[in-house]
Amino acid sequence: MYTKGDWKIDTGSIATVVLADVTKVAVVYGYSDEEERSNARLIAASPKLYEALKKAQKCLNNSATITPQMDFQNVRAVLPVIGEALALAEEK
Repeated sequence: MYTKGDWKIDTGSIATVVLADVTKVAVVYGYSDEEERSNARLIAASPKLYEALKKAQKCLNNSATITPQMDFQNVRAVLPVIGEALALAEEK
């Protein structure tokens, strides 16, 4: 189980910190400021990435077999969730 809540990045201290509300989830470092920010974005996006993977897994498990004729309605439904999670990780 992971810490629930929206994970946010705080760059106000000496090191970059990822917080879930007021709970410190991670202290993040990198070889450069850019790498440190990228690492922090990826960590902060982890809960959304996890949820997107769970939804994708459920969607694919609900399909009896993956064929060219497969019902893509379920697959299309999970794409926005995946896109949102990736955008958080990639800062888009």
